Amino acid sequence: MMNESAQLSLLSVISLLSFFVALLISKFSNKIGNGILLDHDFEKPQAFHKELIPRSGGLACIISLTTFFILYNLLFKQFLFDYFILSVLIFSIGFLEDIKFKISPKYRLILMII
Repeated sequence: MMNESAQLSLLSVISLLSFFVALLISKFSNKIGNGILLDHDFEKPQAFHKELIPRSGGLACIISLTTFFILYNLLFKQFLFDYFILSVLIFSIGFLEDIKFKISPKYRLILMII
């Protein structure tokens, strides 16, 4: 079995690779599906951007986090249930807003704090 230092090194490498995958997805989201991953709505209450920005960052982050949680469970035989549930709930709130399910910014903030 691998020692703990090697396991942590493997987790670090996987985390770094996941970060670069998220970065590449965000960078090239304008070329995927004719810009389907770009935010075209400039009329949202919290929108302050004037050009198209990628919406794929949250999706890439949740995929990376899920990969991390699975590998952590495989290496250390411990599932970080609280962190997993928290990250999925915060992702879901942001994702619902991105797919045009209107949630007031005030209520979104309250939900994320809870």
